[in-house]
Amino acid sequence: MNASLNEDDLSLLAALREARPGFVSGEDLADRLGVSRVSIKSRLDKLKAEGFAIEAVRKQGYSLTAEPEALHPLLLELELRALGAGVDWILLDECASTNDEAMRRLTDGAPCPLVVMSRKQSAGRGRLGRRWHSDDAGNLMLSFGVRPDKPPAFMQRFTVWVGLRLAARLSEFSSVAVKAKWPNDLLINGRKLAGILTEARLDADRMRELILGLGLNINSAVDTWPVEVRSIATSLASASGRAFSMSQVTALVLAELVNAYTDYQNGAIDTEMECLWGEFSAINQQPVTITTYDGEIEGEVVGIDTTSALQLRLANGEIKTFAAGDVSLSGNY
Repeated sequence: MNASLNEDDLSLLAALREARPGFVSGEDLADRLGVSRVSIKSRLDKLKAEGFAIEAVRKQGYSLTAEPEALHPLLLELELRALGAGVDWILLDECASTNDEAMRRLTDGAPCPLVVMSRKQSAGRGRLGRRWHSDDAGNLMLSFGVRPDKPPAFMQRFTVWVGLRLAARLSEFSSVAVKAKWPNDLLINGRKLAGILTEARLDADRMRELILGLGLNINSAVDTWPVEVRSIATSLASASGRAFSMSQVTALVLAELVNAYTDYQNGAIDTEMECLWGEFSAINQQPVTITTYDGEIEGEVVGIDTTSALQLRLANGEIKTFAAGDVSLSGNY
């Protein structure tokens, strides 16, 4: 959890949420927290100032009628506990890059897994040096940091694995078809919903720290984005026609990252990986163009190998494997 959170504040909010849509008396709240009624009133006023709608009715008590859509630390922690996800997390108002901040903290000895989130990034980045548009309050910017003590090949397969796991989880949660585009994007109807950037610090042939950065568009209003972004990107809210609780979606994503990493570390994932690829890949069995340092190559995607390298069938029938590259759907094959 976030060490700065107050357990009494968490207990108060939990009691209000448990009582919904009913009321909980001030006396019961005071007894639960072991504080005075005056203290309860002060804490409730603080929650109201932070965007919680709380109705007070004489002789009935208090009822929580609405929660802020924006990411809120107390809500995030309660959602994480409901999911059984234990992870240390930090929420910053602004930073240059959550990947850089997570790497700095892990290098300095912070416990892991560690999640660093920021409401705004001034130097967010994606693969190949691309800038990630990251100054919208409806976007989630986070970095998940671990110390895997694995060879560098671990990084690529983990990136693909996480993308497929998140596509499945977000599809289930939002009822919108989210697809993973190898190696590191999430799409809805061909438009970019999220990007993943995985980086590592190496010691000889082992990774000391591994940072997986994620930029996810949740409640962003597409029509407010820069013109060059609007035609190629989307958000969960724009695709589904409804807004989401940022805290709930963030907790879901953090829990999935923790579970995906644990599953990846603890056992064979080949069977599940194959199933997820078949259902949630945006490019499987599709004609694509892959751009590598050697130029552009067209082919039909036939799958991924055991390292998660992409396999293409070329026009001459040859199967060629690519460990890296930039992929786009192609109608010319």
